[in-house]
Amino acid sequence: HLGMAALLVVAAAEDMQMTRLMARDSIDEPAARARISAQAPLADKLAAATWVIQNDHDEAHLAREVERVVAEVEAKFGPIRVPGAAHRDRVTGRNTRVIKTTLVTGFPAFSAKRMIEKLLVTEPETKLYVLAQQQFADDAAKQFGSRAEILVGDICDMDLGLSSVEYRALSRELSWIHHLAGIYWMGIDEKTARNVNVTGTRTVIDLARDSPRLERVVHWSTAMVSGDRRGTFYEEDLEAGQKFHNAYERTKFEAEKLVRAAMHKLPITILRPGIIVGDSKTGEIDKLDGPYYLITLIATNMSGMRLPLLGRAEAPLHLVPIDYVVEAAWQIARRDDTAGKTFHLVDPAPMRARDVFDAVAEYAHTEKPRGHIPRPIARAVLRTPGLSRLGRGPLALVDVLDHPVHYDQTNTARALAGTPVQCPALADYLPVLVQYVLDITKSPIRPSSEDIADPLDRG
Repeated sequence: HLGMAALLVVAAAEDMQMTRLMARDSIDEPAARARISAQAPLADKLAAATWVIQNDHDEAHLAREVERVVAEVEAKFGPIRVPGAAHRDRVTGRNTRVIKTTLVTGFPAFSAKRMIEKLLVTEPETKLYVLAQQQFADDAAKQFGSRAEILVGDICDMDLGLSSVEYRALSRELSWIHHLAGIYWMGIDEKTARNVNVTGTRTVIDLARDSPRLERVVHWSTAMVSGDRRGTFYEEDLEAGQKFHNAYERTKFEAEKLVRAAMHKLPITILRPGIIVGDSKTGEIDKLDGPYYLITLIATNMSGMRLPLLGRAEAPLHLVPIDYVVEAAWQIARRDDTAGKTFHLVDPAPMRARDVFDAVAEYAHTEKPRGHIPRPIARAVLRTPGLSRLGRGPLALVDVLDHPVHYDQTNTARALAGTPVQCPALADYLPVLVQYVLDITKSPIRPSSEDIADPLDRG
């Protein structure tokens, strides 16, 4: 708060705070009490305050104090506008309703689609904009209809590829941004990854700076910014001397550096999901890439052969289901105290990679993997001319299977305390993921153009 232009402190009794927190955030009494205990002492707040309103239980005096402070705040910063609340126009005297306006980037990526659906269901009064490239605009319009307004543009272009009129209109009313656009394929080439992940993020930050009503930017990063870091990687960590296995990790890291640098002036929340897999209840996923290369190969292996794994696969595999990621993201982002912080959205007890693939074979009734191709040999084979382009995705997977890292999630645990949102154990929903793969895969996966990244897919 010390970085703000001004600070207003309204002191309330602890029982009043408890009641408000429990009702507003749907948390129980212990969680509310813990949150209050974690606040800065009142004396510290008063020392830093620009304005203080003391409640002496004289309602007339309190009303005058509130009116005085409101007048001073509006004289300094302009009219106070609370999204979703009535605001009295000082000229007409009429109450006008100020609607929360949210922009979501990243369509048609699976995570963006799921986040858009979440916002449409839980925030029906929010005015929702969806940024989509020209070739995806019709799909977005068909999927969301009148529930969302589709903006045809591109995060890689100046002003998001919008006309100057569109851009100014958007920036004037925008209050929230969910920035999900980016290249999520670990085998992507450097040029494409940098253009989308870094340049695109810079464009979104510029939009945030141009938006006077902005309340929050939710930047969807990835836990993979840890690169080759071993041991525990904390939510506050970013530049930890790590190197990177591929362009995906490196450019997501560079994008997050841009976001971190903007945090001192913008209300930003950073989310770092692990490797996102299908819905824990339905198994639904849009692409069989990443860990699905091996899941599909093992689940559809009807040869009777016991296939070797790529690398020793002794490291934890940080898989996380899309439904948990979206629910956690919504709960975390809506809290006032999560701006300026980073959150790992990962499985708190990830399974060892080898155990995951053994379980896949068990659920699919196929042969379990046996042995492994040493990592250097696997990397060399996948880099062979003729296989190198096809093998970029599996090559990136080799590094994941043999990389022992633990992601601390102190911030996430604290933010979700008292809510029903928790990451399910992989062992409980892995059968659902496997069944979904079996249902949509009628024969073993063969190399196809779908295994090669589409540079125009900026989900």
